[in-house]
Amino acid sequence: MVIRAGNGQKAVQDSLQGFRLDLNTECIREYPGGRGEVSWTVGRAAQVVYGHVPAAATRYVQVVGDDEEEVLSLVEHLEQQLHPWGYEDLLLYCDEAHLPNDRASAVVRLAIGAPPAFDEDFFSRIRDALCDSDATVRDAGIQAASHYAVTQFAPLLDELARTDPDPELRETAQALLSVYEKAGLTQ
Repeated sequence: MVIRAGNGQKAVQDSLQGFRLDLNTECIREYPGGRGEVSWTVGRAAQVVYGHVPAAATRYVQVVGDDEEEVLSLVEHLEQQLHPWGYEDLLLYCDEAHLPNDRASAVVRLAIGAPPAFDEDFFSRIRDALCDSDATVRDAGIQAASHYAVTQFAPLLDELARTDPDPELRETAQALLSVYEKAGLTQ
């Protein structure tokens, strides 16, 4: 879930206090571009991940675990506490972004908050970014396809890897396509 401004790591931790949050299990990961994640074990075995993607001015929370009931309970609780962006909000934000940098940020945010299963509305906006005339937006489309990995992006990534006018984008698209192939996401 994409969380709104003002809800940072502390707000996430505070909202988890009733769920046996184990701060001793905190794991911090940092990635290129200033992106980072912090995760904790919550409840019996669920993992809650708080992350930040500076390039898209986006903060997010993910809940993973084997106990579906526990995961759903945590998600519902976090939604009530943090008031995340809804799917319609994300789609509208993407549709209303007109400048290339705004479109780039919006499409990455959209992908981070996308539903777990394929959704045509989310796919079509990311597809449009991958096909955009602006290299900044195409680059964001590639980033978005890394967050919302569905088989339908494989042919578009292949096309970008072979024909994009920007050699860095060709290389990035090829790298992501290799990840798709390893994950069995190519058709």
